[in-house]
Amino acid sequence: MENILKRLDFVIYTSEDITKHFDKTELDEITMFCMCMLDRLNFASEGLRILLNHFLSNTKVDYSLGIIIRSVLLDYLIVLNAMELYEKNLDNTQKLHYDLKEFSLMMLCDSVRNTMEYFETLENQIPKNIMSNMYKNLVSMNPNCFKSYNYDGNKPVIKTKAYKSPQKMFNSLVTSKDLKSYKSIYDAYLFYSKYDHFGNMFYGLSRVIPLDKLANLDKAITAFPRSLMFITIILETLYWSSKFLKTKREEITTFIDKIENIK
Repeated sequence: MENILKRLDFVIYTSEDITKHFDKTELDEITMFCMCMLDRLNFASEGLRILLNHFLSNTKVDYSLGIIIRSVLLDYLIVLNAMELYEKNLDNTQKLHYDLKEFSLMMLCDSVRNTMEYFETLENQIPKNIMSNMYKNLVSMNPNCFKSYNYDGNKPVIKTKAYKSPQKMFNSLVTSKDLKSYKSIYDAYLFYSKYDHFGNMFYGLSRVIPLDKLANLDKAITAFPRSLMFITIILETLYWSSKFLKTKREEITTFIDKIENIK
């Protein structure tokens, strides 16, 4: 438990430092991708920290812990796929920035793409004026995901409809020379997915002994500082001269080395 809490505390205050440093009203796609990832990692870690305070007295909180962890592990899988582009293009800065920008845009627009697909199923079921307002509100809240729009209520055009499933992201890791050692994260993601989705497998998982539950949590949360490290590396591709990011990356690497050697 002690090392789990150390990881979470480190991730919380380090991610906050980085997001505060980049607190701007306008962000490019890659920086926005990283800021969203850092916020989600930070918020999840804060929630896990609170729940873990109750774990020893009430292990039922493992259910809520698992749902949160599943979300973070999927984010980590996404970050690893961004790192795969990084590893492929180390010798070509221009292509690296292009590929990371396209990947970031795809991930940022994923929820918007899903919403647009849902709206399309409603087009013949609700009044046109209501649909027009729904389109205008969606663009207003997510202008970076749409092509130029004049807010006339017509159907907006999303910048990208590209999509990469978790299974495809896992396959990218398996075929990556540099990142295939991280492919085990998909096993943990699938494990905690059983918490998030109704089904027979949840019944057995909910009755695992507390010591094994804690061991599973410990294993999954080792991914949190690594995700933080990779997000920082991605940011450095844009802000390569930033002494702040260099210092943060070194702090993260030192922390990971130290806490893993403890075990």
